[in-house]
Amino acid sequence: MDTLRLHDNPLLCGADPQEGIVAAELAGRFIRLFIRNERGVVFHDDPFHPFILLEGAELLAGSPVPHSGRTLHGPGVYRYLALFANWNDCLAARDYLAKRSGKTPSAVDAPYLYLSTAWPRYCSAPSWRSR
Repeated sequence: MDTLRLHDNPLLCGADPQEGIVAAELAGRFIRLFIRNERGVVFHDDPFHPFILLEGAELLAGSPVPHSGRTLHGPGVYRYLALFANWNDCLAARDYLAKRSGKTPSAVDAPYLYLSTAWPRYCSAPSWRSR
């Protein structure tokens, strides 16, 4: 029988291979990682770009919120990745999408996926980080 290796699954446990991460918090345009090592707990800041997954780019058409994005390929429902320079822009886009679609971020039929905390976003986006 195969051993279940949850810690090797980047979707469940994050894609950051850094060992010893004990906490993370937003610090402006960065995410501050607290890491336990032989010297104790140290920290460093990594660039952070919040994102929202959308069924299509047209959902942000006319939005005053600056963003960049790219089309996603594959069979999934979400076909567009919208990236924001900072957390405030991401929150403004979330509010715009809720008003435009009439669906709150927690609605199961919302045409967008908004993760309410920064840590899962950071962990699931290794190719967007500059490390």
